[in-house]
Order: sequence, then structure tokens, then C-alpha cells
Amino acid sequence: EPGMALEADLGIDSIKRVEIFSALQEKVPGMQEMDQTEMARLRTIGDIVASLGTPVTHHVTPQVTAPQVTNIPSINIQPILMALISEKTGYPEEMLEPAMALEADLGIDSIKRVEIFSALQEKVPGMQEMDQTQIASLRTIGDIIAHLDGSGPSADPVAVPVAKALSPRFEVATRKVDRLGHITLDKTDGPVAILGANTVAKAAEKLLLKKGYEVQSVITESTGAVLCMIGLDKFSEIKDAIAANQRAFEAAKAVAPRFAKTGGVFVTVQDTGGDFSAPNALSAWAGGFTGLAKTAALEWPKARVKAIDIEVGGRTAREAAEAIVEELLKGGPETEVGLTTANHRLVLEATQAEANGPALQVDASSVIVATGGARGVTAVSLINLAKTTKAKIVLLGRTVLDKEPSFCKDANDQTALRRAFLTEAQTRGLKLDPAKVSAKASQVLAIREIQATIASLENAGSAVQYLAIDARNAKELNSALEAVRQQWGPITGLVHGAGVLADKRLEDLTLEQFQSVFSTKVEGLAALLEATAKDPLTFICMFSSIAARTGNIGQTAYSMANEVLNRVASAESIRRGNCVVKSLNWGPWDGGMVTAGLRKHFEDQGIRLVGLEEGAKLFTDEILNGGTKPVEVVLGGLPKMPNRELRIRMDQKSHPFLVDHTIQDMPVLPAVEALEMFLRCARAQGIQSGPLVCTDLKVLRGVKLDQFTTGGNMFYVRLKTDTLFELVSADGTRHYEATISAGPAVSTATIGKFDLTASPWPDADIYGKLLFHGPAFQVIRKVEGLSPEGIAGTLTGSLDRNWMDGHRHSDAAMLDGGLQLARLWGYHSLGKPTLPTSIGSLWIQRPGCETHPVRCMVTARAVGSSKIVCDIGFVGADNELVATMTGVEMHATAGA
Repeated sequence: EPGMALEADLGIDSIKRVEIFSALQEKVPGMQEMDQTEMARLRTIGDIVASLGTPVTHHVTPQVTAPQVTNIPSINIQPILMALISEKTGYPEEMLEPAMALEADLGIDSIKRVEIFSALQEKVPGMQEMDQTQIASLRTIGDIIAHLDGSGPSADPVAVPVAKALSPRFEVATRKVDRLGHITLDKTDGPVAILGANTVAKAAEKLLLKKGYEVQSVITESTGAVLCMIGLDKFSEIKDAIAANQRAFEAAKAVAPRFAKTGGVFVTVQDTGGDFSAPNALSAWAGGFTGLAKTAALEWPKARVKAIDIEVGGRTAREAAEAIVEELLKGGPETEVGLTTANHRLVLEATQAEANGPALQVDASSVIVATGGARGVTAVSLINLAKTTKAKIVLLGRTVLDKEPSFCKDANDQTALRRAFLTEAQTRGLKLDPAKVSAKASQVLAIREIQATIASLENAGSAVQYLAIDARNAKELNSALEAVRQQWGPITGLVHGAGVLADKRLEDLTLEQFQSVFSTKVEGLAALLEATAKDPLTFICMFSSIAARTGNIGQTAYSMANEVLNRVASAESIRRGNCVVKSLNWGPWDGGMVTAGLRKHFEDQGIRLVGLEEGAKLFTDEILNGGTKPVEVVLGGLPKMPNRELRIRMDQKSHPFLVDHTIQDMPVLPAVEALEMFLRCARAQGIQSGPLVCTDLKVLRGVKLDQFTTGGNMFYVRLKTDTLFELVSADGTRHYEATISAGPAVSTATIGKFDLTASPWPDADIYGKLLFHGPAFQVIRKVEGLSPEGIAGTLTGSLDRNWMDGHRHSDAAMLDGGLQLARLWGYHSLGKPTLPTSIGSLWIQRPGCETHPVRCMVTARAVGSSKIVCDIGFVGADNELVATMTGVEMHATAGA
């Protein structure tokens, strides 16, 4: 509005005012030039318009009546929904009541729920699309009806990307990363609950108390941060390590309702080598903490969540605690990080690659024991392996192969079987509840599937035994496998594919449900490895999940269990040497439970589905040709991960050098520090290889560090769109923005070459008279000379000036020196002081800080009445290009 105040309402300071007037002069030919004093008198937008001789037209915002959200016209949702539930589950419509709980009464899990909603959208045109969180919040049939009665058609249809029919393979390995100065834990978060009966936890408590944090030993209603260090407790047996996972889950569940709504800090700590390799086999069984953290991070978007794997090794408890606290106060935004005794900071990275290892001999003499292999995708995989190897296969499962009732003979799916059991019960005058009907139907289908698997394996050329036992029962398992050895010889291969689901968000997942999911995977594996400890195993293959690698909303227990598999696989690989050990982090398979609606759901997440034939071939190739390294692989694609926000506080302790960048008695953030933060955030997003290019850096509003000596100013650097980064202060003000991307092999900028005349200024006048910069910013060693085409000089950099608040991706002090030379040339050309307002591009050829002085050349591109535009090049002592800036705009301003 014309009445808006330029500074008070819009934050347009004197520098931004000059920039706007300069741009206005370019767009309005003949416009009278205005000096800074005149500009300062103009307080509002209307003042500017009036000063330019244009009548002020007060804009009146039209009153737009928002479209009313109406109910879906002339459609009664209830009968449509009841018919769909009946169709998808097999329950007769007359049995269904609005009060019935979707999961507890009808067995409708998260997958079936998505399928029903997808079908409902097809039948009700214009029905608003719902995400998984919304769907999960509806507990009963009545909840769905009530929700849809208040929904209307979506204004903007959602475009669904078409996924390519590929099943890529990724190898998981560690990569070194730098500290970024990111703050995970802050005093303003509230009391910190430190959990764990170990000396490192006690040392961390003392360290945080000394730094002024409030510390608790248990979680209370006031707890704002949880440091779950249970993973560092001493374990004497595998069962103790396994139990630590449950204790960590209970800690997360205790804060889940609050952290999901309002945020908080949740950090897990374990010792699996600092590089996730689990050289200590016992600690591997407590390796599920990372799965907990990754899932919590997705379920609690307002919280800050981190999983730390620290190699305690020969460190004292205090040294280990110091490394953990340093990560929390100065590390990075990564959810999962490893800290080694060699002072390496590591993350796990999945890189696409084909299986290409030495061939493993598996043939008809091999004896393979498989859990979960009688049904589902594990069965499909084993059938493919049988076709290739003819190996003997022992299937372990909990389903007893009872003879099915005769009245089920003509019922071929879940729906038909449910109806058959209901009809039989009615004939006999019995009443069955939906849950029991569903269980009976599932039992029949399970038996049929097992029998079909056995037949397929035998047709493929393998001898098969099916043993109906619970693999978690060590005594029963040992007895069964001893009988196998007596008949077929020693066990040579293991496939652990058993698993169950209980998809619920952390706050809703019961302890019993957690134990069911977790124990099937983890205790089953422990018993299997113990029972075959003396067998000459040539391979061990574990069916893990993409939920372990990335976390997944509603799958805390599943993610944690599969992360234990990943860590144990690594430990077994180290312990067994030449044995091929694989942990396959599967994405969703395109078969069975995956309907068209679910396919769309996965595609929206960026996850490609694994075709049945492709998946079976990937499994066989991994065993026979995957080699011993890597142990952990991802099959079926990776979802797009959430953007990582960088949180940085600037004060006199963290950034002492900024006191020497003071304008009008106030420390001010230099543009080069905004650039540095953008580069750090880009690295945190995963842009790792090659040079980085920053384009279109804009100063939206200058940053005054008004709390520099009183606790510091907090800033957030985040990815706004695919490549656009922004720097935002704690009050939400946007200060800088820029685009960051991986750059070309060489800079497209040209370094100016021109004749120079001697500098007109004595060296003593450069700082103090011409430039305001204090000692930490005084990087100009020498001004070589200048001309109408530019200026050149010699600069030092960040190492020399001690700008080391963490690893630097750019030599910010050197870059500021280039802007200082441009400012000098601005004095020469305009006779006025200038400050940078935008940079067209910054190209970093050589990341990090220079150890020797560099030569800098500023080449003029344009000169106006109140601004200059130039390019700046930096050449190292080895005559190699270090960096370039192009399209640097400097505007004249007073008082700086």
C-alpha cells in the first residue's frame, strides 16, 4: 500500500533504498537522479511516488469472497464406503457398523486403508486427496464418513509422476563430511533428559551442566530434549543388547505426542564403531537406534532428531562425551552421523552400482535354511535361486499345514473365504466376529501359498523340507536343524526373510505390537545364527527394508528391527571373513499387496517398485555375484529425503571475527558469510562432488547482529525450492537468497587483463579511511594498481585471519577481500563508498581455504551514477584459478 513505511513496515534500509532507486532509474529514462539525503527523507511508498511527480492512487484491495467449501453434492458417502470396505475385505455390508474400528475390529491396516481411499477417489469425482497422515488419523468407519461429509472437491488436481519400470541397486558405504556449525541442541529447548547407565552419559551430564544446560535423569513433562545414550551401556549378552532397543523405543514413545505437535530434540547414541560397521558383534544387536531416529524425524517434522554412532574405543568417558556434545553444538543437520576416534565425521551414502563380485559356488550339494521363505517375496526369490542352483532348501515357518475345511474348496481369495466361513457359521447357528473370520481366511490362504511354494521349488529341481516351528525358539530350532544335518549334511546358507508388520505412529504403537514386529526379525535372527554357529556357511542373506535405510512413517518397530539386521550383517561379515553376508534393504515389491492406489502412493514418495521377476533376479545375483563387499545394499530405489535445515547462531564466541565488520556501531553479516552458509547447506543436502556454483545471490535485507554480545543471533539456512536457498532470521525475516548447484568443470568467467597505474592511496589510508574493516577483515596485502578497466591486488584469506568457526567450504575472508578491492575501485570511479547488493554468480573451483596469498583482479563491466558492476577473479600462488565472482553489483551508500 502507498501508506506503508519503507523501513518500519517493509524493512527497506538505506542500502536497499539505493538499489531500488538505481533500478528505477534504469526503467524510467530521464528520471532525475536523487542523492541519499533526499532518499532518506522519503518515508513511505507514497512519498516516493509523489516525489517523482506521479499522482498517488491509493490502492484498495478488492474484497474477494472466498469460494465456499461445500459438501460433495448429491452424494451419500456412507453406502459407497460400506460397499468398498465389503469389496476390499470380504465382510458383508450388513455386518459393518460406523462405530467399528478399522484396525482393531476389521483388520484394515495402513496398506489396505490407502487402497480403500484410492478406490473411493475413483468413485467420488472431485474428492479431496488425502495424505497418509490424514488417513492414519481416522480410526473408525464413522470417522471416515464424518471427515468426508465436511470435505469438498480439490481446487488443484495433483499431478502424479510416472515411475519408470526399473529396480536400481545401491551400495551403502560411509563418506567423510565436515562439521558445519549447525546447532542441534540449544539452551532454549528446555531441560535435557540424559538416559543411560554408563560413564559417557555421566560425563555428558557434567559437560552440559558446565555449559549452562538444565539436565534431568528421567523424562518429565518439562523435558525439551532427550539424549538417549542407552546404546553405550555395557552388554554381557545378546539379549541385553536387544532389550536396549526396546528401552530406546519407550523413551521416544514417552515424548512422541508432544514432540510431534510442538517439536523438541531427540538424540540417540550407540557404539557400532563410529562407522556403522559394528566390529564389536555384541553392540550390533543394539543397532536399531538409528532406525528409531530416522523414523521419528519423519513423524516429528518440527523436532530436531539425530542418531550418533560414536566409536568410544580408547577414549576416556569425558573425551567421548566431548565429541558427542561438539556434534550437537557445532556439527551438521544430518540425521545419521558417525564419529570415529580418528576424528572423522561420517555419514552413510547409497550409490547406484551393479553387482560385480567373484562368483559364489551354490549347487545341488548346498543346504539352505530360510525363514519366511515359504510365502511372499522371499518365496519368489528362493524359487529363482532354486532354478539356478538346484540347492536343497529348508523352509521354516509358524504356519501348521492343516487340511483346509471342505467348504473352502471353491473360495479362491480372502473375500470369498470370509464369505465361506460366515456362511458355514450361519448354517450352524454360530456368530463369528470379523477379526476371527479374517484370521481363519488368512490361515487357509497361508497354507495354500506354502504348498504352492513347495511345489514350485521342487519343480525347479530343489529338494525341499518345510518345518512348522517358531524360529525364535532356540531349543526347537536346534532340534529341527540337527535332523536336517543328519539327512542332508551341514547347513551352507541362510536366508532370513521372516517379518511381520504393525504400522502405527510412535505415539500409537503399543509395546506388545513393537515386540511382535521386533522379535520376529531380531530374535529370530539371533536364534538362527546361534543354531548354525558351527556350520560351514558360505553365505548369509538377510531381508532388510528401505524403512531401515531412510525411516518410514508408521514403521518404527520395523525400521529398528531391520537396522539391527544391517548392523549384525556387518558384524558377521567381519567375523566370518570369506562368507558372503548381505543385508538387502528392499523397497516395496510390485505384486501381491501393491494395488494401483498403493503404487501411486509409493510413486508420490519417489520410490520405484520392485517387479517380482526383477526382485527375484536381484536376490539371486546378489548372493551369487555380489561378493563380500558391500554388505548393505538397497534394492528398488530411494525416496526423496526431507530438506535439511542448517541452524547457526552467531555471537562473539562462535564468530569473533565479525566484530571487525561493524557499520554504524553494529556488527553486520558480510555477504561472503551468507555465501558460506549457503554452500554448507548445499553440502548437507547431498551436493557433494565437483565445484559448486552460486548464482543470483540477492541481499533482501541486511543482517544486523544486534544480539552479538548478548546471546547471539540465530539464523536458518534452508532449501526453499529445488536449488533456491534462503537465509532467514529467527523472526522469519528473509535476508539473503541464492541458487546453488553443482558446477561445470571450468569457470565460464574471464579474468581481465589490463594495464595498471600505481595506486593513488598510501597503504596506511586503505583501512580506516577508505575501508571500514577491522583487523580480522584486513586481508589486502597490496594494491598492485588500477585503471579505468579495473583494479588488482594481493590478498590473504581465512586461515591467516583465523575465520575458523568450523570447516569452511569457501575462503570467505579472501572473497571479502575481492569485494573490498571492488569497493576501492568504486571510490576511484564514483567518488563514493559502496556496498555489495547482489552477486550474479560465485564459482568455487578450489573448496576450502588458501594457505598462501592469492592475486585478485576486479574487472569493470558497467559504471552508473550510483553503482558499479564488475567481475572478480582469484588466482592461487600456483597460478591456478581458485574462484570467480561475476555480475557483482555495488551500490553507493553513506555511513559505511
